[in-house]
Amino acid sequence: MTKESIPNELLNLLTEEEIIMFRELQIKIQELNYKTNLTRLIEGDDYWISQVYDSLWTFKENTNKNFDNKKFIDIGSGCGFPGFAYAITHPIQKYIYWIPLKKQQTH
Repeated sequence: MTKESIPNELLNLLTEEEIIMFRELQIKIQELNYKTNLTRLIEGDDYWISQVYDSLWTFKENTNKNFDNKKFIDIGSGCGFPGFAYAITHPIQKYIYWIPLKKQQTH
């Protein structure tokens, strides 16, 4: 994926290093998705907007709020968003990911 194919909303929010990490994460999710249906949002804008941007916009655009030294919990993380996105852009924070091992069944 070229830098030009990443939406402008994200180019203004992410560093080059973060973009590389998100590309690597996208590849890993695509690989795992073939074995386990984690998400359908793994290509193009589905990934970059619906996964990455939607996970980050509140933290990146609210510059008047300080999110440093906070603890975050991601309940039912699925393929890892929004937790992974925030962890990539805020690597020194503490995160807890809670993922049930068995999905609830409805009748």
